[in-house]
Amino acid sequence: MAAMYLLLAEQRRTLGLEKEAQSALRTAAGLGSLHGPEHVHAAARIALAEAALDHGDLTAACEQWQLARTAFQRDGKTDEADGIDKRMRANGCPTDWVLTDF
Repeated sequence: MAAMYLLLAEQRRTLGLEKEAQSALRTAAGLGSLHGPEHVHAAARIALAEAALDHGDLTAACEQWQLARTAFQRDGKTDEADGIDKRMRANGCPTDWVLTDF
């Protein structure tokens, strides 16, 4: 199901339906988090991060990247997780404890 919502988000974005695309991405991320697959969960989180960054919301982007990195780590995809980690550092994202220690 998560992969289906990820595809739906891409189609809606292609049609210029950004609000609907974001809704589908959130659903894909939630389903991916609960039921997998982890790479779909990560892809949805990365897309949400990019949208947040495009709208100037670095905090939300950092949070989404962190969730994507964790999904990649759980899936054993260390190269992908390392790539997200580099992206986070390049954008000045706070360290993990700052994002999760609330």
